Amino acid sequence: MLCALLVLAAGCGPGDSTADTGELSGLVDCDAIIEACHDYDMGFGDLSECHDLAHDATSNMVCLPERDRCVALCEAAAMADSGAEHDEDGGAH
Repeated sequence: MLCALLVLAAGCGPGDSTADTGELSGLVDCDAIIEACHDYDMGFGDLSECHDLAHDATSNMVCLPERDRCVALCEAAAMADSGAEHDEDGGAH
């Protein structure tokens, strides 16, 4: 029981294995969402819903209809984050 609690407590956070995206599901469309959204999941909103959907899915059919939307949202967050980092260094783009 203690081992199960340790696994649950570890969750999906910074420094997780598998390319720092937490545990991948083995479901191709779900994994695409996980990889795109992991670093931008703040625990609320559309990005978090996408990330959670992909981690909780038991079938690729759950992720397939949401893949394009979720990956686009997370890629937009990545681009916005990248732009914010450039602005912090004096506006170099």
